[in-house]
Amino acid sequence: MARKHDSKGRSKHAGRFVAIPHFLMETAAWRTMPVYERAAFLEVAMLYNGTNNGFLDMAVRNLAERLGVSPNKANRALQELVRRGFLEVTELSAFSRKDRTAQSYRLTHKPCDRTRQAGSRAYLSWQPETETTVAPRARSVAPQGTVTPRQSQGARP
Repeated sequence: MARKHDSKGRSKHAGRFVAIPHFLMETAAWRTMPVYERAAFLEVAMLYNGTNNGFLDMAVRNLAERLGVSPNKANRALQELVRRGFLEVTELSAFSRKDRTAQSYRLTHKPCDRTRQAGSRAYLSWQPETETTVAPRARSVAPQGTVTPRQSQGARP
């Protein structure tokens, strides 16, 4: 039978994989995130090879094709990942640029290879937005069919 590991214990035929740490998946930012954003995170994380964090180029149209969604949906997913703190933009892109470079991102749970800084882990401080609804004011409503007298403008009590 063939050996599956080399002399250092490493697998000979293991392919690449995406590892998502449990501490990341247990945060409020991950638990409340919709499915498309989770899938978009996996697609961006799939570009990481261990030495290129900060250089993860992902075009919106490319992501839309990979996920099988519209470009608008893919763009919203990337924006939501940045808003929640899972990704940070390292290089902007626009249609006005002549070199047609896609926007570059970095994973915040890994050290950045572009700036040599530790990961910011901004997703740890993200909190869901609480809805601040104001209770309706109590209004005095006269029963239907009755007329309430108006005060005259000149008479004051």
